[in-house]
Amino acid sequence: QKNQIIGEVAHDLKAPLQRIHGLSQLLLSNSDNMNDKQQKYVSAIIECEYEGLQIINNYLDIKSIENNSIKLNFTSFDIMSKILSTIKGFYWLSNGKGIKIQLEKPEDSLIIVSDVLVVQRALDNLISNAIKYSNKNSDITLKVSRDDSSIQIAVKDLGVGVPEEMREELFKKRGSLGYRPTNNEKTHGLGLYNTKKLLSLIGGEVRYNPNLPQGSVFTIQIPKSQPSQ
Repeated sequence: QKNQIIGEVAHDLKAPLQRIHGLSQLLLSNSDNMNDKQQKYVSAIIECEYEGLQIINNYLDIKSIENNSIKLNFTSFDIMSKILSTIKGFYWLSNGKGIKIQLEKPEDSLIIVSDVLVVQRALDNLISNAIKYSNKNSDITLKVSRDDSSIQIAVKDLGVGVPEEMREELFKKRGSLGYRPTNNEKTHGLGLYNTKKLLSLIGGEVRYNPNLPQGSVFTIQIPKSQPSQ
């Protein structure tokens, strides 16, 4: 009963947070008329509402996976367009730390058949983590590659990296591992676990490699199509 109540509250909290998100985006559309202080306040609002939505979405996704109640919707879409729109959505969070997100891509359009929401959640979690654990005024690079059957998206940062003794715990259901984001951002420890579980539902995977000499590389691999497609 406790889990059911928490789930219902989490679901109900999504609507007001999504409205705040919509209003903050409306404010941003008029950012040219804002002074630096006003833009800073709007950036703080976006950071707070995004953090809240991410926690709720990850919690609800995990419950759906564990209850075997998640519904997949496979459609044809341009993953490059999805990546570009996701990067754009993180502009204010990354800009607040002076971080630039670069994109290396083989071509302008790559059509795949997959679940858009699963791909979106994976991108959100990896880019959000990269921003949290990156040093100020550094770069994050998304490198897209492909082979005959899949798309690979590597998210590279120049941040603190993952201590070797903690790497085996990265994709497990847990709380925070103990190493902290670079600007005291909050972390709940569910994002990578959720990413791995969601990607497994579409035949994908996520893996970690150190970005020597500094930082991390998280790579997601997504099939171009599904067996039934």
